[in-house]
Amino acid sequence: MRNEQLANHKTRSMSFRIPEEMADSLETEASMKRISPSNLLVQILSFHNDYLENASRAGLVAFPRPLLVRLIEKLPEKQVVALAEYISRDTITDIMAVLQPDYNVETFLRVIESWARASMMPFRRETRGNLNTIILQHDLSMNWSLYLGNLYKCVIEDLVEKSIKVETTPNTTLIRF
Repeated sequence: MRNEQLANHKTRSMSFRIPEEMADSLETEASMKRISPSNLLVQILSFHNDYLENASRAGLVAFPRPLLVRLIEKLPEKQVVALAEYISRDTITDIMAVLQPDYNVETFLRVIESWARASMMPFRRETRGNLNTIILQHDLSMNWSLYLGNLYKCVIEDLVEKSIKVETTPNTTLIRF
């Protein structure tokens, strides 16, 4: 949950005892992010509630990066695009039904951001007026950029009914809509 989202919610004070090393780590990370330890803890708990708690029930599993790269790099571009289109239909709807109470572009983008955070992939979302820009630095390969770009394009176009622009490099997927 971001600071602006926290401001719109009723809050209450709670007290916890945590190991000293963990408290030090929390304070250090909060300082680096220039937020309070309380806000960082809310972000961590939101990530747990929004994603980690239900990820396995949604059918999401972790694999070593080299395995993922080797599996998809052998596919021709046409098959990568077809795979993205296939997954974008029913599979994403099933995943979203488990992870979020509503399925819309905002909740879908939150799930992408949570997945990126869980995978330790840099993710950035910018909104300027009606233009949304999503940048995911996955460092997986060109075929992964192609797959992710087409997957997100299919899902977002269905949700917002407007054209999506996708740019890819071997390390990054950029989406604008």
